Formats: sequence, structure tokens, C-alpha cells
Amino acid sequence: MTAVVVIFYSLDVWMARIFFSPESSGAYAIASLLGKILFWGTIPISKAMMPLSSDSTNDKTGHVINNSIFLIATAIIITTALFYLFPYDIIKIFTGRDVNVAGDILFYEGLSFGIIALANLLLLYNLSVNRFKKYWIMLVPLLIEIIIMSLFADSVSQFAIAFLVSSVIFFAFSIVFAYINRGRKIA
Repeated sequence: MTAVVVIFYSLDVWMARIFFSPESSGAYAIASLLGKILFWGTIPISKAMMPLSSDSTNDKTGHVINNSIFLIATAIIITTALFYLFPYDIIKIFTGRDVNVAGDILFYEGLSFGIIALANLLLLYNLSVNRFKKYWIMLVPLLIEIIIMSLFADSVSQFAIAFLVSSVIFFAFSIVFAYINRGRKIA
């Protein structure tokens, strides 16, 4: 499952290198890397949740997932607000130069990685409570991502929005995965 998440959040940069010039794909990579900060910054929350929710004697696993969702959602709101309000300043701080294309898409990238962080949380929760059947369903969003991003590669902005849409679909599939596996424990 971790491999699926890593491939999902890495495909965008690989595909940007195929569809865009080195300058444009570099600008996209800058925004993507800064967006990934949101994902990587929330991984400790997901990782700390796993042992707490996997404890079979713990009747409060629902509270654990709810608290984790709250913490990650708070991080998403704060980070994406900063990305929305100060995109060019943030790009300048981290790169030392003006990269307007990266600033134009920074909000979309941050929101995309925030959504992926929530999907990752749901997937890890299902793994921690020993509900992990029909995992192949999570390969479908990878194919959808490739198709959507291939179709909408006319501009870097359009490509970033396509990645956002792909991230929402990935999150929806993580919800479907959780629904399919609810109540199923693997012996």
C-alpha cells in the first residue's frame, strides 16, 4: 500500500518531465516538492496512529482516527492558506529566485498533497486495524491519474489542476477501500 501511495505522489513529476520543457517541468517540480512538505510533515501523525489503532484491546480506535484526521486537516488548512496567500514569497524563500510558474500552481500542489495525506491516513488505518482485502482496487487510481494527466497537459496550470483532480479520485478510492473492508478482519 505504501508503494501505491509513493508511486501516486511521484508520477506527476515524472509525467511533467515528459510533457513539458526542462524549465517548465523544473518549475512544476519546485511546486510539487513544496507541496510534498505537507504530505511528509503529516506522516508522523499517520505513523503514530498505527500502533494506537491496531491495539485490539483499545475500544477508542474511532477517536484515534478522528483525532488524526483533525490534526492532518488542521495542517492542510494552515499550509494551503499560506500557499494561497504567499505563493511567490514561499517559492523565493525556498529557491532563492522568482519562479512565477511554480508560484502560480503552489496552492494546487499543496491541496493535492494534503488530500493524498488524508488518503494515506485512511489506508494506514485500515492496515492497522487488520482490514486489508481487495487491495488491488488502489491500483485503479494510478491508471486514472496517468490518463487524466496525459489528457490535460497543455499547460503547467492545467496539469496541476489535473493532479488535484487525480488526488481527489485517489482519496475517494481510499474511502471506497475502507468501506469495502469495514468489518473484515484478516486472520
